[in-house]
Amino acid sequence: QSTTQTSFDPIAGAQQAGQQINQAGQKAQATQGKAVRGAARGALVGVAIGAIAGDAGKGAAIGAAAGGLAGGMRRREQVRQAQAQAKQAEQQYQAAAQQWDRAYVACLEGHNYTVN
Repeated sequence: QSTTQTSFDPIAGAQQAGQQINQAGQKAQATQGKAVRGAARGALVGVAIGAIAGDAGKGAAIGAAAGGLAGGMRRREQVRQAQAQAKQAEQQYQAAAQQWDRAYVACLEGHNYTVN
């Protein structure tokens, strides 16, 4: 009856929250290679700019550093977003589970059970 009253199934809710948390973790892991790709793209741009300026090697090094930094910043932001999504999924589950618990206790007390 608690499930009917709250429209929440604690087992299914736990599975759904777990899936959302796993998906957020997978998003965070998927971003790890982006800093390396950013560095590679930066190096290519740096080679082109360095070739024009007369020092392709120095240009590649500067471009790689700049590209790596930009990729790292994007990665950190994506990891932060994934962590926020995981936290939100956990909070939503906790709120729904607490509501279900209250309904369950009320049901038991309605049947003259004592609940601590």
